[in-house]
Amino acid sequence: MKTVSFKVFILSVFLVSVSGCSASFDKREMVLHDYRSGKTQPYSVSVSVGDNNAESEIGHVPVPHSDLQYAIEESIRESKVFEKVISSDKGEYLLNVMIFTLQQPIFGFDFTVKIEAGWTLTKAGGKMVWQKLIKSQYTATTDDAFAAQIRFRLANDGAIRNNITQGLKALSNLNL
Repeated sequence: MKTVSFKVFILSVFLVSVSGCSASFDKREMVLHDYRSGKTQPYSVSVSVGDNNAESEIGHVPVPHSDLQYAIEESIRESKVFEKVISSDKGEYLLNVMIFTLQQPIFGFDFTVKIEAGWTLTKAGGKMVWQKLIKSQYTATTDDAFAAQIRFRLANDGAIRNNITQGLKALSNLNL
């Protein structure tokens, strides 16, 4: 009886360690810290994130709107892609980012999160000047963290950060 109980205990510990059921996002880890735009757009920008951001295809953890907005705004500030970020909708440009697809793993040792987000830049008057669908992913392995919850969060944060990286690089190349 003790052998069966011990085996059940070991199996339970293993299943908890390889599943990512209760992890979340860390908005500070989604911020892009190591990119400096070669060209600063000489305008102010306001950021909004879509109200209909996708949940994970398997019903896991959706990206919190406030965390996504924070990460994009701070990344723009740090990278200097735009001269100024305005928290209201009063910027000379409005950047809207909406997550359309979010694929998160159920369990495993390597967690890969894939994201597709639509990026749209409009002038304050409403004229669209740029739009792009950006696909990104990030894989967190047991070398990054053994605990599944941490790997899950790292993969989520990394996929968002990679998406922001691609978006900001594209924005910095625009001739506004």
